[in-house]
Amino acid sequence: MSTILSSIANLLAPKKKPIIFEDYESIAELGKKTNRILITIEDNVYDVTDFKDHPGGYKVLELCRGKDATDVFKKYHWPEGKSRKLMKKYKIGELDLLKGFAKKDKKTST
Repeated sequence: MSTILSSIANLLAPKKKPIIFEDYESIAELGKKTNRILITIEDNVYDVTDFKDHPGGYKVLELCRGKDATDVFKKYHWPEGKSRKLMKKYKIGELDLLKGFAKKDKKTST
């Protein structure tokens, strides 16, 4: 019964607005500043610092810190597997490289 109640509470809880990152440098910088392990998978940014029981070992996550881990992730995880569901709780933002490029282009054209 308590599982059902917590599920309902999670659905009704206000959703946090994702952080929009404009480049990989800003992800790495925030991770370094906050001492968090931030990785990118398919343009989504995840804070996996608290995922201590990662089946492949915590070191794997540390090696992907501040980087695009899409290829590594796809190599070891099934598209419909449990990992994709689990990832939702670690998502903190999204990577929008086009927004970053547009800002840089605007600065150079003025």
